[in-house]
Amino acid sequence: MGRFLTALCDNDLQALVISGPATPGELRETWHALLNEYFELKNDIFKSEEFQLSKDITRLQNHLFLLQQCIDFLYTRHSASVAQSLNKLGYTFRPATQEPEDYRPLLDTIVARSKTKYIQVKQLIARREKVRENTKNVLPTREYFEQVIVNVESVQKTTYDLETITVSKFVQLEKRYAKYVQTVNDSIQKNKKFK
Repeated sequence: MGRFLTALCDNDLQALVISGPATPGELRETWHALLNEYFELKNDIFKSEEFQLSKDITRLQNHLFLLQQCIDFLYTRHSASVAQSLNKLGYTFRPATQEPEDYRPLLDTIVARSKTKYIQVKQLIARREKVRENTKNVLPTREYFEQVIVNVESVQKTTYDLETITVSKFVQLEKRYAKYVQTVNDSIQKNKKFK
């Protein structure tokens, strides 16, 4: 939780590095994946769109990567299994001959058709950035986390260390505390009705 809080509250993504070097892009992508996982655990509606967009982007990028691998291979020599993979990706590839120079125009047509997927990826990335920008100010502060843990500790009569507790356990405690507060509030409201 300590590394998570440093990245979230202090905007220090270097805290995510356990060992070895990491590029700023790798840190950003890792951070967004962790942040999405955090909001998924919380069932936070604000981040669910970003999470779905990230999944769609990854799916399309994987598709395009595999497509490029198939095209690159088939451009130099024929392979029935690679041709079958290209067909499984949704592109019809049934050349009349197995000579690369004869079927390269067919590959070029497939590449041209795949351009729409590159455009889709760019649009999804732009949309995800807009969602991130719109939700940037909704992130909790370190004080928020400290207050939640103090509230949980006062109810449970125990102590937790924010540096060593896992993010998952923190979210579970937070949910349990919210449920406890709701139960108490419901009880108070119920008692008011009978007075």
